[in-house]
Amino acid sequence: MLKVVAALIINDGKVLIAKRSTGDPNVLGKWEFPGGKVENGEDEFRAIEREMKEEFSVVVKAHKFIINNICEYPNKVVDLRLYECEYVSGKLKLHDHSEYKWVEIFDLLDYDLASADIPLAEYLNSNKYLIDNLVIGRKYTNNQICKVFRCDNSNGIRPSSKTNTIVIVCKHNA
Repeated sequence: MLKVVAALIINDGKVLIAKRSTGDPNVLGKWEFPGGKVENGEDEFRAIEREMKEEFSVVVKAHKFIINNICEYPNKVVDLRLYECEYVSGKLKLHDHSEYKWVEIFDLLDYDLASADIPLAEYLNSNKYLIDNLVIGRKYTNNQICKVFRCDNSNGIRPSSKTNTIVIVCKHNA
């Protein structure tokens, strides 16, 4: 089984994804969380930091493991391991990718992701992850809040007139 690490880098509320242009035919032209293979005996935190420097010319600091997915491709089995990373320095330069984008976490599943990355994006869009990672002070759209709390926004979200909070007026979608 091939162990691969991927970086979840969030900047201004958006997630970095990149479109693969070299390598395995199973992922060519697919969007993915940036990262790469873990070398024998290499620490996974070190591996993601090394891969981001080699493939994107940026320095990141890996903070915590989030989730993994084991994916069977026709010619190999990949254990893709997602790590929350902090951007430290450098200007993004592409080496194995044709383009990159900063996208809303809510929009990840709108992209043609590599098979191994899809369950990671699904987890990031899950209630547990989204609720645990709501950021105080960040602005969210009505649609984003409704997605997190699985409700419909026909009645809307209103700021409280008495406290520094929001009031969600919605019908729950079971």
